Amino acid sequence: DIMNIKFLIGIISISAVCLFAGEKDNIADIDIVPQYARGKLLENGFVITEGYSKQMWNVYSRVEKKKESPFITTDVVLHTAHIFFDYSLRIIENNALYSACDSLLGIMADNSHRQYESANDENIKNLAKLNWAYFVVAKRLIDPQYKIPDEIKDLVNAELNLIDKHSGLSPRPLLTYTDKKADYSIEDYSQYVPRGHYTRSDKFERYFKVMMWLGRIDFKLCPGDESRAKSDGEMMTIQAAMMTQALEMDTIASKLWSKIYQPTIFFVGKSDDPTPDEYWNILTDIFGKSDDVDKFAALKKVDKFIEKAREMHKPKIASNTAVMDDTPIRSDLGAMTRAFRFMGQRFIPDSYIFQRMVWSGGKNLKYTGKDKPFTMEIIPAVGPARAFPRGLDIFAVLGSDEALNILKNDGDTDYKKFDKILNKLRDEFGNLPDSNWVQNLYWRWFGTLKLLVKLPNAENLPTFMKSAAWKLKNLYTALASWAELRHDTILYAKQSYTPMAKSAPPSGATTEKKRNPKGYVEPYPNVYRKIANMSKSLNTQLDTLSINIPELSQKLVEFGKLCSFLQNLSIRELAGTRIPQKYYNRLRYTGSSLGNIVKFSPELLGGITSDTDKRMDIVADVHSVTFVKKVLEEGVGAPFDIYVLIDDANGNRVCHGAVFSYYEFKWDISDRLTDEKWQKMGYKRDKFRPSWTDRFISK
Repeated sequence: DIMNIKFLIGIISISAVCLFAGEKDNIADIDIVPQYARGKLLENGFVITEGYSKQMWNVYSRVEKKKESPFITTDVVLHTAHIFFDYSLRIIENNALYSACDSLLGIMADNSHRQYESANDENIKNLAKLNWAYFVVAKRLIDPQYKIPDEIKDLVNAELNLIDKHSGLSPRPLLTYTDKKADYSIEDYSQYVPRGHYTRSDKFERYFKVMMWLGRIDFKLCPGDESRAKSDGEMMTIQAAMMTQALEMDTIASKLWSKIYQPTIFFVGKSDDPTPDEYWNILTDIFGKSDDVDKFAALKKVDKFIEKAREMHKPKIASNTAVMDDTPIRSDLGAMTRAFRFMGQRFIPDSYIFQRMVWSGGKNLKYTGKDKPFTMEIIPAVGPARAFPRGLDIFAVLGSDEALNILKNDGDTDYKKFDKILNKLRDEFGNLPDSNWVQNLYWRWFGTLKLLVKLPNAENLPTFMKSAAWKLKNLYTALASWAELRHDTILYAKQSYTPMAKSAPPSGATTEKKRNPKGYVEPYPNVYRKIANMSKSLNTQLDTLSINIPELSQKLVEFGKLCSFLQNLSIRELAGTRIPQKYYNRLRYTGSSLGNIVKFSPELLGGITSDTDKRMDIVADVHSVTFVKKVLEEGVGAPFDIYVLIDDANGNRVCHGAVFSYYEFKWDISDRLTDEKWQKMGYKRDKFRPSWTDRFISK
């Protein structure tokens, strides 16, 4: 009962205090640990306390200034990698992709207008007009001064107004021939809120909106079995065919399209939908290569094209199954999601996992429990089912038993066939060839996090890593780093949907004490090796893209060398071999060195950063549930402090470092959070920190 529980808690607390009283004199520098956190430190071998710094390197600067022994974490190295990834992408977008996109859309608007002028068939002429309006919407988003032709002004303005309001689900004005209540005519306009790093300038905001438009607006092959849906599928397919022809028969336009698409493949991956090149191969077989557009009036040939195109690869992520609340449940999601997008968003493994682990029709993942876990919502016409994923789902699939146990304890596995789906995904990801994990930077980062949730294969693990709480700590790190990855790629990564169916930082002793700093590296050598390889790969790709920025290139080289140093030192620690003093001398300043590596010149940062980047706090929405008008948000906050008990040849001592803070929560879909809003929330966001972290975080 409650009294017994309170009694047991009291006994445990007294035991911890007695242990501390007996051993504190044998532990060097234990005075740097806040009093309230020392019991948990002795219990787990480490403890994390809430912090108030703007960046992780601020924590290490304090450690150096006070001559404490630094603890270099995987967190600070992963966070540094995020800065390189994000800033490199910003530079490419700002210096190359923006202008290429602007030029491409001007050409496509002109080409579509010519198709409209040349068409004789009334239906083809109307569809060409809609394509013209589609590209004028895009051109106006990137160039607010672009003049909208009077002939399509009403159509274009109707779309622009919905994009500007970004309030949520609404029929697409440009689909004039569809039933406005049809689910395939609906777009989620809440997606057009600029977020991620795209709030840093007006230029980035314009680029975000136009690329979101090009990546999301789809033209479905066959959105259903009803005759009306089949007919509408024919019309949308003709639009896609004319777009493809306007692009592929213009050499300059096709080169500009590739100039945008190819670099982003390296960062995020390939589109989850058919590309114009893939459509063009089938179109030329059926319709020939003439620039005539009236040929698309032959519906028998259109149907033949649809049949062939449906044999192509299926999209694995349903990112546009946003439907109105009163729409009947659809079971033919495969048909609904097969579509052409001019510059489709990319397949990412975590969105694929999310899509598989939420209800998507049939009897799978209906709720069997009694309470209301985080993942459960009442789906109209279905009942209680798994509507929301959790970040823990990803790492449960990647093999973390800790993640799975938390899900079980929270009731988030109490669904029909949950275990079957999870085990199938575990087998699928467990059997992927090595080539999958290095196909682009996103997969490389993802594979690094997979290593993080398992202990290194070594006999001489330090004592603190043998604690059950340590596995939870590194799960927490992996979740936070994943949140940064999703933040950096929010524009290109295809998001999954559930279909309808305080004060100053804590300080240690106030009196100056002579210390003998002997730092320690969190020993995950393979993690540092993979990050070093990521750095080298990024540098090579920048050279391939003719992004000649010596400052960035040199810093990537420095970062790779520092990661190699941490890798070698980790190997020594795990082997229990003697560590020369010169290693400790270098380690003492490694934290601030990482901070200096990502301090770039004003010339390099001009136009790609703002005051928001002074803090590491970021947020990203990663999954949408339209019928409850909510999104799943993943956030990283101010860095926390970590204190670790080290017992090696240098004796018992406390080392001090910096780690991530991580948050997960549901939020209003019409108010998808920006970094600026997230940073202003302050203490209000404390409630979003996962409760299972109380095992190792002291407040």
